[in-house]
Amino acid sequence: MDRLYSASCWFVVIVFLYRWVRITFHPELRHVPGPFLNRFSRLPLKYAICTGHRADYIHALHQRYGHFVRIAPNEVAVSEIQAVKAIHRSGTGFLKADWYVETHPTMKSEDDLCLFQVQNPRTAAERRKLYHRSGSRLALKAWEPQVRQYTEAAVARIKGDIQTTGYADIYKWFTFMATDLIGVVAFGEPFGLLRTGAATTLNHDLEKIMMLTGLGVEFNLWLFVKYFPVPGIGNLKKILARMQEEGYRAVAATKDSLSKGSSSSHQTLFSKMVSEDGSEAPFSDAVVANEAIGDIVAGSDTSAAGIAYMIYAVLGHPDVKKRLQDELATCSPSPGWDELEGKQYLNWVIDEGLRLYPPAPSSLPRKVPDKGAVLGGYKLPGRCVVSTQALTIQRDPVAFPNPEEFVPERWENATPEMRDHFVPFGGSMRSCVGQHLARLELLFAIQTFFHECPDVVMAKSADEKCMERLDFFTAKPRGGKVEVTNA
Repeated sequence: MDRLYSASCWFVVIVFLYRWVRITFHPELRHVPGPFLNRFSRLPLKYAICTGHRADYIHALHQRYGHFVRIAPNEVAVSEIQAVKAIHRSGTGFLKADWYVETHPTMKSEDDLCLFQVQNPRTAAERRKLYHRSGSRLALKAWEPQVRQYTEAAVARIKGDIQTTGYADIYKWFTFMATDLIGVVAFGEPFGLLRTGAATTLNHDLEKIMMLTGLGVEFNLWLFVKYFPVPGIGNLKKILARMQEEGYRAVAATKDSLSKGSSSSHQTLFSKMVSEDGSEAPFSDAVVANEAIGDIVAGSDTSAAGIAYMIYAVLGHPDVKKRLQDELATCSPSPGWDELEGKQYLNWVIDEGLRLYPPAPSSLPRKVPDKGAVLGGYKLPGRCVVSTQALTIQRDPVAFPNPEEFVPERWENATPEMRDHFVPFGGSMRSCVGQHLARLELLFAIQTFFHECPDVVMAKSADEKCMERLDFFTAKPRGGKVEVTNA
């Protein structure tokens, strides 16, 4: 028995060493430049992920080694634009890496996944078709009044805080705004955050889920944190149960809204996905519930961070602020979507803010097809991972001279290279389905804030350390707040 156990242990060790040597010294991967240690171990990358620095760590490696960097034994980071297009173009065979599925700790079937996590291109295409109906610009026009309403409510809260305490946390209020709006479009009603002014269990759960997504996958912690409470996080099993409950609430709300009528005022984002009368629906309730969870996760912090960083950038450039306010002064008393889309400088500011501070700056990993692929002159073996990230692509000096500077005017004569390198919502058929809603929120938030708060400046607390990017796939200020005050 002891001999059998010993032999089994040695077998496992030999298999592990064989696979490690095969990957580490792969004749094709060994030609890709990168740090020496990263060829042998994923630990440097793991450390960057653990500390919330993955995107910045990889960006620094790109600046040192070029467009192709071996960041781990079996992973290559890519930022050369033609290679990026090839990786994300439909039909090229670069499927989403296993990381996406692994972000769901209790996945039993494809129905348990939201669109972001789905690897199968056919399944993803089926879901995207229905999202395109309800998430299109035309469909979102029905929610334009609510976006205006909740944006104005958030800015009113900001003004109120400044008047009573001398400062306001814009990141907090725009997070509440974005979360309430997700409630409106997905559940038919807001979560009540702007009304109460207090974070709910849902907010805390969202924050923990985003952190655990990065750490749980990278360090194989899912099984542990699922059953054992983690200090500062709690019990993952209970968190997931609460999130699942919210997802099914969206299903129930959608069915209820459909029973009241077919007009746009009674629709939710999922009205094309469910059946309220027992007839066959395009998707099961489980699928719709998981899509709702995915939308809550994707649509709250990302919008808030994007707005907060844009305001931070504008307030740091008085000339930009003045030109923006001069243009906004020509708006009608309550400008709509169409009018704001016609404001040239406002849209330059938004594009430049999304370029310099992408809400989702980090890697989008893909598997190289089994037959292998040639990218940028490098022959990559099948099933190794290639990853691209918006942070680096959008700071490529080939497309954006002085890429670290906030210069909205650069968009006055946008070149094809600039458009190719502008990927804040992804750059392919798998790009973010919520980008039209995000753009609408940005337009109304920036216009309303600078119209209603003409004299605000950044508070002293919003220094470089506070505004440093904390990256667990999506980005947020490391300080957890972005405070403004009156000049």
